[in-house]
Amino acid sequence: MTEFVPMSSQGVFKKLILTMLVVSIFLIGWHHMGGANRDLRVTVPDWRFEKVDDSLQGGKTEVSIVEWKEGASITCRIVNAAPYPFCEIAIFPQQIGESLDLTKYHSVSLDIDYHGPLPEGRVRVYLRNSNPAYTDESDPVSYKFNAIEYAPGINQGPLTIPLKSFHVLSWWIADYNIDLDHAGVDLSNIVHIEVATGSHVEEGEYTLTLREMTFHGYWITEAELFKLVMGMWILAAICYLGYEYILVRYQYQVASRREERLRKNNITLSLQAKKFAALAERDTLTGVKNRAAVQEWVAQAVKQSQRYQRPFSVVFMDIDHFKEVNDTHGHYVGDDILRAFSHLVVEWLDINDVFVRWGGEEFIIFCPDRNIQSVTDLAETIRYQVESAHWSHDAKITISAGVAQLEDETPTELIQRADEALYKAKHAGRNRVTISSPYR
Repeated sequence: MTEFVPMSSQGVFKKLILTMLVVSIFLIGWHHMGGANRDLRVTVPDWRFEKVDDSLQGGKTEVSIVEWKEGASITCRIVNAAPYPFCEIAIFPQQIGESLDLTKYHSVSLDIDYHGPLPEGRVRVYLRNSNPAYTDESDPVSYKFNAIEYAPGINQGPLTIPLKSFHVLSWWIADYNIDLDHAGVDLSNIVHIEVATGSHVEEGEYTLTLREMTFHGYWITEAELFKLVMGMWILAAICYLGYEYILVRYQYQVASRREERLRKNNITLSLQAKKFAALAERDTLTGVKNRAAVQEWVAQAVKQSQRYQRPFSVVFMDIDHFKEVNDTHGHYVGDDILRAFSHLVVEWLDINDVFVRWGGEEFIIFCPDRNIQSVTDLAETIRYQVESAHWSHDAKITISAGVAQLEDETPTELIQRADEALYKAKHAGRNRVTISSPYR
């Protein structure tokens, strides 16, 4: 089964940011171009139109009504018999008990023709809201009067009025002793709509025609869209952090497996042997390449790197005070340490790195396609692992290393620079890595 390898967090972050930008721009553009707009037109059969007059107040106004799909027209003769004579078109949802939530609508288009005895006659439009806090179903006047009054004229066409222009009639607030919490405009539960004669009327003939009533709103408001986009960004951030957590766990597991590979170094040595079997023989003690085996390969590798301008670097290592190890513990222990040291180093090499016993306790790692920073990190890692490892007979083992990157020079000059850097590391106190200056 193929092992799952998480993508780098940087790659995931770039893709996530790009995706979120595309989605955010699309949603904002969609809203700006009207994709979220919605209209509600008051028409038959969803709504029914009725005539209403002042007869319940003792008035004598007479009204007749003509209906069609988009609206209705009433003709009334107003008589000054009631305290407030009027006539109106009342509009109800077709289903009894149904109501309308206009909180997501921002305006209403009204096409009303109004003719009466007074010039510039005015009409009132009421959006009647029901709320248990103030509404008594047995009292029609207890439904809140969200109102607006204006002069529509004749044949003036539709007029779009913001719903925020509506206000609650002050006499209704006073008569029903409405508290401040319920004194403002409320469009959340509109049970019927009224188009009525205005505040000042005289006796005479009136014609009131409602040609169109359309509410304009949004499926999702700009504020709601902003919250949605912000929520998406927050969710994306949470997902990214979750991925980071998974990636850290994966890296921890990789590090654990790396420790396990220390016990399987013979497999790595076997793979190295297969890769370079045609190049040379191995050192009989440590099992790694010997000096003679890689000389021709190094020359070819250096030429290839210079021709294609690819980096090529070396790590020249020496076991510190190795003679004292042999003198103190004997050559058999020294040989065991050389073998164990070689096995340890192999565990930290890439597939293209070539590990060579150069002579005695000196070793070189040839690193195609690695720059100076990469091999310095490798040398520091090996130095730390050697210092931290448990060695035979509790011997204390450290190494010094010199690193160099190929310039315009021969393989011999490159190795010599790394050897000079190793010499500097020795004289600087050992157990350290020194970087060679560029060849001059």
